[in-house]
Amino acid sequence: MDLAPALADTIEAALVRAYQNNPQLNAQRATVRSTDENVPQALSGYRPKVALTASAGYQYSDSLSTFGGSATEIVQVGGPRHQRTAQRRLTVTQTLYNGNQNANKTRAADSQVSGARRGVCACSNRPILLAAATIYMDYLP
Repeated sequence: MDLAPALADTIEAALVRAYQNNPQLNAQRATVRSTDENVPQALSGYRPKVALTASAGYQYSDSLSTFGGSATEIVQVGGPRHQRTAQRRLTVTQTLYNGNQNANKTRAADSQVSGARRGVCACSNRPILLAAATIYMDYLP
């Protein structure tokens, strides 16, 4: 495992490293990414839904008949029959109106993302960046 040195030439580089490598900020960014996944899920309500079903079958039948009075004779009628079937069904549905549920879900997902992004905003960054700047200034020659 190769570790990069913790040295920075400028205070800007030190702050960038602190911002990129801080585990708390990385966890908050991961939370924003997971919350951001709700937006495409909410938007999927506007898209058509497609269902495909298929079935196939094979049937073998052989019929025998009996004829005659006192002397019964069994006669094969028609011989063996092989029947193959295949069925496919494609169904496409599109919701035209559902009481603004899709719009409300989309707005709610957007609001959740905005809230999560504000959680990563300057309020949580300030102590981390201040600590990085303080450490950088403490180690200046």
